[in-house]
Amino acid sequence: MPKFFVPSHYIFGDYALIKGQEALHIYKVLRLKTGEKIRIFDGNGPEYLCEICETKKDLVKVNILNKFINNTEAPINTTLFQCIPKGNKMDFIVQKATELGITAIVPVISSRVVVKLEDKKRMANRIERWEKIALEACKQSNRSCIPEISEILSLNDSIKTNMALNSQLKIILWEKEEKTAFRDYVINIILV
Repeated sequence: MPKFFVPSHYIFGDYALIKGQEALHIYKVLRLKTGEKIRIFDGNGPEYLCEICETKKDLVKVNILNKFINNTEAPINTTLFQCIPKGNKMDFIVQKATELGITAIVPVISSRVVVKLEDKKRMANRIERWEKIALEACKQSNRSCIPEISEILSLNDSIKTNMALNSQLKIILWEKEEKTAFRDYVINIILV
């Protein structure tokens, strides 16, 4: 059954309105008709089983038949602090991190990052792109919560943010670690 994103302010009691690209996809690409069932989600947890009652090119109205919680979310919140690699590798990282259940992604610029995003507009465009990728990855992996993608931070700011997080476990990976392999560390956590 197809699944579509609908911002929460377009979900009203017993019906919802689907606008923009999602409506166009329903109308032009999938050619769904009145009476067909779909699922919608608002990115915050709940999903809705709906029946299409009206379709137009830029607007689809659906009746909400049932609201339910999709239990595909991980039981723990995980934040990924990721230095931005060159090229489009960050797109892939956002996609896979979302599919794996990450709840938040913090893009980081360090001294070794090749990508330089001094322009605020360029940074905003990059974040908007990653948010779209995360949304599509949510739909692909049947998640109901879209991970939050924060503003791009310097390494120092990301460390301050990380320290402020109320979490029991913080893991920083370093490629030159020689004493403890990551898998050994994870096994110790699981066994405790």
